[in-house]
Amino acid sequence: MHLDYDFLSSKLGLILLATQHNTLCWLSLGEDKTVLLDELQQQYPRAVLQQNSLLNPIYAQALQQYFADATIPASLPLAPLGTPWQQRIWQELRKIPSGQHLSYSGLAERCGKPKAARAAASACAQNPISLFIPCHRIIAKSGALGGYRWGLDKKQWLLNWEKKDRA
Repeated sequence: MHLDYDFLSSKLGLILLATQHNTLCWLSLGEDKTVLLDELQQQYPRAVLQQNSLLNPIYAQALQQYFADATIPASLPLAPLGTPWQQRIWQELRKIPSGQHLSYSGLAERCGKPKAARAAASACAQNPISLFIPCHRIIAKSGALGGYRWGLDKKQWLLNWEKKDRA
């Protein structure tokens, strides 16, 4: 397996994008290129990683759009690697509009398993494509933030960003 990757700077720090066959399979947030790259290699241990500043430009454009108006193009082609349950959760996450949120149990219910809130939370935690698969829109039933792989400060920033009136 071969993955092309590149780094972009954003309002949230560094973003690592990785594509396979020109389709996004990984997007992570962080502050340190080495740490981000190590995480990618751990997720894809057999992959040959190659930095490529010529990644499909639709992903950089989508990030630029997100950081301008908090929208994510619904038609953005993504190829996250995961189990059928994770895929179902991630598809449902993409349906949650910007500026809105849902509980873990609400997400599980939407996926046909109302008692699977913990499994839904686990699928969110394994989300390989941050921002474009917006797991940050899932919060605890109590209204608490819950968890977020890239830190609760980033989750809170994203939720606040999406609630702003941009009209």
